[in-house]
Amino acid sequence: MKNYNINVFYFLIILFFTIIFLTNNFHNYKEILIFGGADGYSYYEISKYSPYKAEVEIQAIHSERFLIPYFLGFLKNLTNLDIIFLYRISTCVLIFLICLQTFKIIKLKEFDFSYNISIALFALIIFNPYITRFYIANPLIVNDLFFVYGSLIAINGIDKKSRKTLFTGLIIAAIARQSAVAILLSMILVNFSMKSDFISFKKILVSIFILVIIYTIGFIYSSLVPQEGTRANSYYITLFGLLTENKSFNEILIFFIWPFLSFGPLILFFLIFFKGFRIKKERLELSYFILFYCIFIIIQPILQGVGVSGKNIIRLTTFSFIPILILIFINFELRKKSKIKLIIFMTIISLWTCHPTFSKFSFFKNIIF
Repeated sequence: MKNYNINVFYFLIILFFTIIFLTNNFHNYKEILIFGGADGYSYYEISKYSPYKAEVEIQAIHSERFLIPYFLGFLKNLTNLDIIFLYRISTCVLIFLICLQTFKIIKLKEFDFSYNISIALFALIIFNPYITRFYIANPLIVNDLFFVYGSLIAINGIDKKSRKTLFTGLIIAAIARQSAVAILLSMILVNFSMKSDFISFKKILVSIFILVIIYTIGFIYSSLVPQEGTRANSYYITLFGLLTENKSFNEILIFFIWPFLSFGPLILFFLIFFKGFRIKKERLELSYFILFYCIFIIIQPILQGVGVSGKNIIRLTTFSFIPILILIFINFELRKKSKIKLIIFMTIISLWTCHPTFSKFSFFKNIIF
């Protein structure tokens, strides 16, 4: 975008986020557990017992992610602030940081995008109820946002060919969720599938070392905490739950339709603004990495199956939403001047964000949510 004013970027984020924040629901602890944040029980208990180990039964797969809730619990003891308030503040800060990372990777200034495209871009991110509204309402699940933020930093590191940035992102993502193994697997596939300028065998070995260290620390803490169920069973269901189920065709069909509540407007954005291809060789490695990463992220909740993932397939597949958006921006030419299309798109986006559970708007309550 010629003469792109970065202040417009900050203005859009602040404006859109203010709209979301003022129209969002703020669930209490019990409501969080009911409305999609059941995992929050584990994180809340870890925070509550910090700086000591939790004394209640927690699923091993959750207690292994203890570092962030443990730190927030420690911060709560220092400041005497309400723990859910601290989680919610963390959520708001992370949403802003995620937008910043997206801006850095897409490099709007270099691509000569119009302001119409910028508006549509940040509306897609901030108005997506499964990126913002869900976490503002249910902040105990803030680990997810740390994971998304870390993954974007890793993507930025590959784009800039910065080893330090890549490993920083990997560390943050791994602390937040075991799903960070998707970053490692994507690096391996890039290294094997193309002549990589940046992702070397040495960096893969360092990444393995980082993951082993972080997951070992999580394993040690988890082993000290009473476990709900067995660790082996938790991981087996996470990886192969779909194969152990006996669900009807309709149940499976609905299961695969759920993610479109998050990805529908992204598909619409592509259909409205797509003009042509503009694949750049210098960013081909990045494109391959993002493609592999998104495949792994989307496959994981599918493998968990209908019984385990349920509607959470929307939230879990949405981890790939921004990377897919980045993939579109760096590989496709987009239409710049189309005010009518922008108005239509923003109208649909404005309706899309009115989630009856997480927003103050309830007119979709009896339709699909």
